[in-house]
Amino acid sequence: MEKELNAKNLQIRVAANVWSDRPYKKPQTLRKLRQSSYPPRILALSGTALELNTALSELRVLGRRLQQSLTYVVLVPRDAPLHLSFQASWLAEPYNIDEWKGYFNDLSPTIEFRWFGLNFNGRSFGSGSGESPQWLELLGQYLRPTNLLDQEMEPEDPSDADCASVLQAQKAFYAALTRGDIDAMNAIYFFGFSQQVTDVVNAGGRIDSWKDCLMDGARPEGMRIAGSDACILSDKEAYSTVIEFPSGTGSNTATLLAVQKWVRSSRDDQWKLQLHQTIPWSRDTSAQGTLRCDCRGCVALMRSFE
Repeated sequence: MEKELNAKNLQIRVAANVWSDRPYKKPQTLRKLRQSSYPPRILALSGTALELNTALSELRVLGRRLQQSLTYVVLVPRDAPLHLSFQASWLAEPYNIDEWKGYFNDLSPTIEFRWFGLNFNGRSFGSGSGESPQWLELLGQYLRPTNLLDQEMEPEDPSDADCASVLQAQKAFYAALTRGDIDAMNAIYFFGFSQQVTDVVNAGGRIDSWKDCLMDGARPEGMRIAGSDACILSDKEAYSTVIEFPSGTGSNTATLLAVQKWVRSSRDDQWKLQLHQTIPWSRDTSAQGTLRCDCRGCVALMRSFE
């Protein structure tokens, strides 16, 4: 409790609107932000510039979802200053960075990568050191959308041909998934195992083949998707996210957040799906499980993510 109280005096600067002549608004304490009409969540990371840039690449994939969950990400470099190649409304700048460094040292006196999260009322929802958490699972349990998700959400307007091609590949995947087209699914997937699926299998998890997953009564026939977006990390690696609305649930509350990882050998090749993940993601319900799929099929991981 004492550490949570100490965090209230930490300050950040959030991005100004596009019409402002300054990149950031005036600094505010976390306590002041909690008193606003729409108090944010805070996800703070501390580490080397390399560690933070790696985490930032992973979080950038989920940028639209961080906005929907009203989460600010604060990066506190332990060594060299960060030089970001992009700006985002969900990124906040630590103000008086020595105070942030001191808080992290009080929280965990180590030189390892560290993180902590605060919810709307300033209470901690988690912390850790040594390695990043599974960001998607963190969103599913703690960083949920602040409003009901709508099937009329527009997809992202592709900024370039690569983004457009990823979103087109995503459409093809969902067409194969909902129609039960095993040949189309085989053509979409990259025939290489995903480590995230392998980890579950090695821990004793059961993998269901795509043949089984696409059978009548097993596949998500009639499922709708909305709010697609894409993120290109390199010429050979890209991601897409989307909100899934399963058929027959009777409401917009039983929504899922899905993330796809796409790979290719060169710019001239088509994107191939390496990993598909889903997790329940709605305003009022915390996720207790996740689904991971690669070319072999799908594994369900049912547990609380601590």
